[in-house]
Order: sequence, then C-alpha cells, then structure tokens
Amino acid sequence: MSQDDTSQSFTDYKQQITSVPAYGLKFKFDHKFSEKENFTQNLKPSWRQIWNLMPMMMRYVPYYWRNSKGGNLVLMDYFSMQNHGGIHGCPIGGIGSGTIGRGFAGEFCRYQMKPGLYEYNIVHANQFIVNIRDENDKTIFQSLLSTYSRPKNILSSWENKLDASKCTYTALYPRSWSEFDLSEYGIKLICRQISPIIPHNYKDSSLPCAVFVWQIENVCDKERKVSITFTWKNGTGNKKQDAAGGAKVTTFDNEEIRGATIMQNIVDMPCNYHIGIYKSSDENLKVATTGKIDPNGNGSAFWNDLNENGLPTEKSDDKSLKDGKDVAVAVNGQKILAPGVIDELEFSLVWDMPKVRFTKGTKWFTKYYTKYFGDDLNAGEKIMDYAFKNYSKWEQLIVDEWQRPILDDESLPDWYKAAIFNELYFIADGGSLWSIIDNDENLPVSDPRHAYGRFGYLEGHEYRMINTYDVHFYASHALISLWPNLQVSIQYDFKDTITREVSEIRKHLYDGKSCARKIKNTVPHDLGDPAEDPWNLINSYPIHDVSEWRDLNSKFILQVYRDYFVLNEFAQLDADNASKFSSIEFIDKESLSEMIILDNRNKIDDDKSKKSASMYINETNGKIYLMDAKQYLRDMYEVCKIVMDKTIEFDADNDGIIENSNSADQTYDTWVMSGPSIYCGGLFLASLHVMSVMASIMDEPNDAVKYQEMLEKGKKSIEEKLWNGNYYKFDTSGTNNIMSDQMCGHWYLRCSGFDYEIFPKENVRKSLRTIFDNNVMKFCEGQMGAVNGFSPDTNSPETLSMQAEEIWTGVVFGLASCMIYEDMTEEAMTTVSGLYKMMTEKVGLAFETPEAMYAKNNYRSIGYMRPLSIYSMQTAHERRKKMKN
Repeated sequence: MSQDDTSQSFTDYKQQITSVPAYGLKFKFDHKFSEKENFTQNLKPSWRQIWNLMPMMMRYVPYYWRNSKGGNLVLMDYFSMQNHGGIHGCPIGGIGSGTIGRGFAGEFCRYQMKPGLYEYNIVHANQFIVNIRDENDKTIFQSLLSTYSRPKNILSSWENKLDASKCTYTALYPRSWSEFDLSEYGIKLICRQISPIIPHNYKDSSLPCAVFVWQIENVCDKERKVSITFTWKNGTGNKKQDAAGGAKVTTFDNEEIRGATIMQNIVDMPCNYHIGIYKSSDENLKVATTGKIDPNGNGSAFWNDLNENGLPTEKSDDKSLKDGKDVAVAVNGQKILAPGVIDELEFSLVWDMPKVRFTKGTKWFTKYYTKYFGDDLNAGEKIMDYAFKNYSKWEQLIVDEWQRPILDDESLPDWYKAAIFNELYFIADGGSLWSIIDNDENLPVSDPRHAYGRFGYLEGHEYRMINTYDVHFYASHALISLWPNLQVSIQYDFKDTITREVSEIRKHLYDGKSCARKIKNTVPHDLGDPAEDPWNLINSYPIHDVSEWRDLNSKFILQVYRDYFVLNEFAQLDADNASKFSSIEFIDKESLSEMIILDNRNKIDDDKSKKSASMYINETNGKIYLMDAKQYLRDMYEVCKIVMDKTIEFDADNDGIIENSNSADQTYDTWVMSGPSIYCGGLFLASLHVMSVMASIMDEPNDAVKYQEMLEKGKKSIEEKLWNGNYYKFDTSGTNNIMSDQMCGHWYLRCSGFDYEIFPKENVRKSLRTIFDNNVMKFCEGQMGAVNGFSPDTNSPETLSMQAEEIWTGVVFGLASCMIYEDMTEEAMTTVSGLYKMMTEKVGLAFETPEAMYAKNNYRSIGYMRPLSIYSMQTAHERRKKMKN
C-alpha cells in the first residue's frame, strides 16, 4: 500500500470514528415534545390509596418540618419534586468526579459538583459563540451557538441568530454531535462532545473533563475566517454557592494549550475550572484568552469586541471586576478557510475538585483521578493536556471495542441502539463519587479497593441515598458488565457493613415503629445520606425498618454469585481469544496467587502505602486485571452464610419459603405483601440455590446439603401455594394480581448462568406470556411497557397500591432481559420500545429517566438508578447469540 493509500485509509477510518452516527437520540434544536405539557411529577393517589397511606403521611409532615426548618435537605422530598425540563442531552464528565449537564439546544444546564446535590440551573454565561468574517475581513455573522430561551436581564447583548430548525442534535452517550447549517454565510459547523466514559478503563473514565471538537467547513466559493469562542463562569448558577466562592482568575499559555483558570470554592470545597484551546502547529490558527468578563452585566464590551475583531482583545477584559465577584473567562480560536476546506478547533473543560466531604461528615474523600494527577489543585492543566492528547484514543476505544459491535448488529432495532448507550449516563451523572482508599484503612492486601477505591452513586437525583441496595440489585448489571471492579468494590463495602450495628433509635414513617437504625447480620438498605455522613452512618432510609425487609439479604447473595459468574465469563472469553476490551490484561490464577504472595511480602507495617495494588493494575502498561472470581467468592462466602441464616428466620412455618410481614417489606415499599409472595419467595429460593452451589465450590458439603434440602422443600411449597396454572400469584392474601416482576428470582439465575433450577420451564414461559398479554398489551395498547400489577378480574391495572399502577422503567428492562433469555426477543423489544419512545420522544425525559411512569399525566423520581438494568438486556442478547452460533 502506498503512503497516499495509507493516509487515505487512516482518514477514512477517522471519519468512521468521528462522524455523526446513524443511531442515537436525534432532535432539531426547536424540537417540541408532543406530551411534555401533559406529564408532570405529581403523585395523585386514589382515595382508597390515601386512606392506606394516611398514617405514613401524617408522620411524614412533622419529619419534613423538622428536617427542613434548619435549611437541611429532606432525603425524599415529596413537597418540592423536580419536574423534568425536556431539554437534556449528554452530560459531560467521567465517573465519580462530578458532572455537568448539557441541553440539546446548547445549554449547560445541570450541575452535580457536590456529591448528592443536584442543581438544575442554566448558567447563561457558559456558551460557545461563532464569528464568521468574509474575504474582506468583515463580520457577516456572529451568534451564540445555542438556541434556548434566555432571560433579557443578563448578557443582553449576546445574541442568538441561529435558525433552530437548521440545527440538529445527536446523542450517543458518552458523545454527542451538534450540527449547525450556516450555509447562507458559507459555513457548516459540527461540535463533537466527548467524555472519557470507557468500559474497563478506570484511569481515564475517572477524569473530570470533556473535549469539544469543532469541525468547520467552508461550503462557499469565497474565503472565510471563522472563530469559535468558549466562555465559562464560576460556580454552578446557585447564588449561595457562587457567593461563597471568592473566585479568582489566572490565564495560562504553554507550548500546546492556551486557557484560563477560575479558582473558587463550591460550598466549602475548593474547585478550579479550566477552559482551554489546543494550539496546533498550524500557522493558520490564532488563539486568544480573555481575563475577566462580568457575567451579570450586559456583556456588550466583550460581544462588540468580538464582532469587530473576530477574537477577543484587551477591550474584552473587564479589569474593574474584583476577585471574589462572579466572573467569566473566555478562550478563542480562529482559522482562515479557503473554499471547500474543512478544519478543526479543539476546546476542553476541566474541573479539578480533588477532595469533597459530606454535610455532617468530617472525613474528606479524595477522588480517584488524583491517584494519577495529584490532589494539590494543580491537576487541571495536566488533565487538559492529557485529554487533548488522548481523546482520539478514547473515541477509538468507545467505538471499536464497545459501540460498533452493537450498532452493526442488524438483529437489534434502531431505537435500542440509542437506548442501550444513552441510558448509561447515570453511571457518571448519578451523583457518583469515586474515591481512593485512605492509607490508614486496615484492609487485607488482596482487597480490590486498594486498587480501585470506593465507589458510590445515588438512588436518584431526588432520592439521595448512596448505593441503595434493593435498587442497585437491578442497576448493577451495567457495572459488572462494563466496570466490574467498581461493582466488586461496592460489594466489599456492603460485606463490611453486614455485621455492624448502629444503635441509634429511629421512629419509622410507615408504621411508627421505633427500632435501631442498623441491626447485626443484615444487609443495609443504603450506605448513607449525603446530608449526613455516608459510609459511616448507614441506613438513612426513614420509611421502614429495613432489617425486616425480605429481599435485601437474598439480593446480596444473588449478586455475589452473579459477579462470580461474570468474572469467570470474562476469563473464559480470554481463553477463547475473544476478549472485546484491550484494556483488560488476563492472567492465570497461578500467577495471580504468586502476585498476592509477593504483595504480602512487600507489605511494610510503617508504610501502609506499600499495600500495593500490583495484583490488579499493571503499572507498566496501565492495563487492569480482573478480580479473581474464586478469591472473591472466598472473601464473600462467610457473610453470605450469615445473611442466609438470618433470612431463613423469616420462614416461620418451616415450609422452605419465607413469609412477608403483611407490610411493604421490600423494594416495592408501598405495596403490601402477605404470607409467601412470588417476588420475595422467588428471590429467596434463588439465593438458596446459589448458596448450595457456592458451598460446593468452597468445599463445604454440609452447607451444600443443608441449603439444597431447604430448596427442594421450598420449590414444592411455592408451586402449591402460588402457581395457578397461568402465572404465579402475587402472594397468599387472595389478591388476584399479575405482578410484572414475578420472575425476578428466575431472571437473576439466568443472568448467573443457570436455567430452570427453581421454576419449571413451562411455568416460566406461561408466566412471561401472561405478563406480556396482560401487563404489556392490555395496558396502553402495548405502548408504555409493563405495568407493575394487572388485575385479570377487572382487565385493568391493579389499584390497591400506587406502585401497582406504576411502570418501573428498570423493572421493564429486567423483564425484557428475562424474556430474551427465554427466546422471547420480539416480545421483549415490544415491551421496552413503547416505554422508551414515550419517555424520550414524546415526554422529553431523556437523560433524566424516572423510576416510574404512569399511564398518563404523571411520572415519579427523575434521574434514577434502576434503569441501568437495561444492560442486562444486552448481556442476555449476547449470550443468546453465542448459544445459537
């Protein structure tokens, strides 16, 4: 191949990587959602439901008053719920270091800088601006590159002259593309936004940054001079936080980057913003930086200077602004383009906020990215330089190793190819915090947290509890598939809490019962409230006594085995020479054992940093090792036995299946279950099965026999008490109710490599068919997913509980995954497609996916963890394909 052919081949390959994809969420900037005004977040229980909830509501009011009177945030605020904006696109930023939301019309519109605190603020000084000059060097067009409606009282001279109908947005997380047709001025623009979200890459995925690549094309027959300006303001749009910032500005100009830094505090935590432009060797490039802009004025000095000169000059710098006031900065790049030429300008945004703490905690958490770039508030320029030099590699990894195999799969529908990636936004934008482990933590040398730190994310933007475990049970499929070492880290954190006690007595809102916050030998509901002291003060959930919940312990056991199975599955992929991800370095178990021994030898008591992570990260090439599955199981087995034995206590009549307590004692926390229930009973029997299997692996034959004998008894009981010939009854209370999540235990066994160890195959198929025919197709004509409960007696949704009437997005994705395992792919896609299209195309809930939707008018809890379960659909699909091949 000649040098010209090689060059052309590389150009074609780069075009494939960077061009606007055929799939993704696609809107014109002026898109209007047909159902947006009809849907709000507003709970409207029936009178019957109100009567059942009245005692809890009467206890909630004084709880709300006590917590909010001092300015504290209420953990779950039902009086001030956040309505969706119908504006959101791909957020920016890596995992665990804070994120910033973008609207599809160009807004910077949601800020999550302090863990657990979301601010739905549009900061109007955060903008991109284009200036186009003709062959005579006269400005013929200048405009903001956003089209949303702005207030007229600030930056009033900054104009939007775009035709929104000629601007198109595409989101395929973690990238997005904004296209601007300015052909009447001789130019077309495409902005490509890139965040470092890369499966199995832990270093780069932790970075607090984004890159914006502007492609500029001259489509006329005259020369054009085009400049792009990037402006940025201190703070997050919250006046209380900005006022506390004491913002100061500096500029920097090195061999490769020119930019500006805003030094500030967000609340009481130092945070430096950095914006910059990459200075290529192209002599055609001119760059400029503005020191200070008043973001609260009319902005005329800056705007007029840009209009006159095409790039900022000394006239733009407002030297009258004093340190500590609100301030904005700008960077600018300008290029001259001959007719037909395409060129690029590269910008980056970095936020260096290395240490954070929670409202009532004294501990500072040091973010994971500091492991590579330092925690001294001098990392911003280094991260920006790294981002500019590596973003092309990020895109290659994102496309070639992750997205392309799915996008090229002709058996998958187009809408799914958008959903499977865009729903993963919550991994980063779910209030996630990823921190390194303190040297004084006394963890075993083989503990993966030494290498991969501690990871937490919120149940939802509004339900502020870290690692809510009953929900994480569903969401964890995304982590174990794409960042398995983060899933393992969470599991070790929960393992450490199981034998803990928190003796603080609390009165719970559901039944007024007073009891200890956390009792021994139970899995906690969550690892804490960001308004308190997470990881130290656990079980922040105030509604129920979760020590009595019937699902948490089973869910821990099932996740342990599912993780073990997937870790082994990755190893098997390597054995077959079929690993998809080049960042994983596989190592045989004998070599791994030798590394553990070596690490133990190298451990020096007076230097705890010598607890090396070499058994998990190859420091010479940056590749990672997966947690050894057998070691993981060995570490988890004893606590699994503890919680299993605790759960068995709920089997009062010794029939092999646990009973519910005639209360909402599981993840459906307003939906009462009585006696044996298919949801909790199925999870329990599934956990008995995996305990028996784990015992055999651990060479504990007595345990294996014990759990298997109980399982055999329970399998008989569940069939006798709950199977009615077409589906499993909700519980034994006499309610005739088809629950969409009734196969949850079976689903998790399928996700863990098992077939029909609990439920007969014909019963599984009949149940799923009944759910599809009733909960899906008889509900909203099959266009809203699966309603949680459906009454065959009334041929309508079950109305005993509000949650029975809801469609839980994460449960729908899990149900669809189960259908795929059972060779019901067409039914699975039908179940999900209507719900997904309603949320994203009609209501405008993209990138703020709610926990629950209703048949009409309402939804609940935007920005929620459970929908990450969508990745279980992809896992099921890939396993089915492998079986057929």
